[in-house]
Amino acid sequence: MTRGSGDAIARFGGASLAPLAASRRVAEGIFRGERLEVVGANGAARGLFLARALEVAGPGAPLVFVGADDAMVRGAAMDLAFFAGLDRRAFARGSRSGEGAVVIVPEIEVSPWADVAANPREVGARLAALGRLADPQTRIIFVSVRALMRRVVPPEAFAAHTHNWAIGDALDREEMLSTLVAAGYRRVDIVEDVGTFAVRGDVLDLFAPGHMHPARLEFFGDELEGIRAFDPDTQRSLRALESLRVLPVRETIRTADRDLRTEALALADALEVPSQESRRV
Repeated sequence: MTRGSGDAIARFGGASLAPLAASRRVAEGIFRGERLEVVGANGAARGLFLARALEVAGPGAPLVFVGADDAMVRGAAMDLAFFAGLDRRAFARGSRSGEGAVVIVPEIEVSPWADVAANPREVGARLAALGRLADPQTRIIFVSVRALMRRVVPPEAFAAHTHNWAIGDALDREEMLSTLVAAGYRRVDIVEDVGTFAVRGDVLDLFAPGHMHPARLEFFGDELEGIRAFDPDTQRSLRALESLRVLPVRETIRTADRDLRTEALALADALEVPSQESRRV
């Protein structure tokens, strides 16, 4: 059943419609600029209505589905995949933000300022999703209320820490490593988690968000000669890549040249915060 105001009531008349007919009428009403209230669109019906909305919308600005929580969001995405003929397996993997036209922005329960660090794969999945919001291929974005309310890196800072490295590029090795550190990557001996990198001679191993596996970059001097995805457990190569998109892996990126430590201590003194507590922060 559909309800609305103004011409929406006259158009639908408050009548009970079959799900297929109702879904298409509601989608058409939305894209005519009408404000509609849909009653009874529970469970898989949400996926049906979203599939019809995609058909009516065509290419252009993406749709945004806001759900009550992460479980509802992922359920609606999988229902959409069923009705739209998409691969549902892509939405069941926790390390992916979606596939193709669909983006799922995941929740993260831990604050970036908390004493407990968030799961790096969860942070990587969220940043990979944010990196795809401006992609012209994105058709629909799924996000929970909690994920929508969480603050994000400013778009300009996010773009400044995003890089596309391709075979044949001439890259300054030291500058690359500084770039990775500034974007939140950690240098380790062996790459296993998202947001880490390792250097061995002319080889750079890197696990960037949005990728199922880490990548091995091979250099000849400053020229990027090869890129291969590899299995972090066996270290065996999986497939060759032509390029690698490198996104930031930290939600808190410094965007100003101020001395933040000095400012934080000065603010703590003004608020009469004990020095032991302020220095811990």
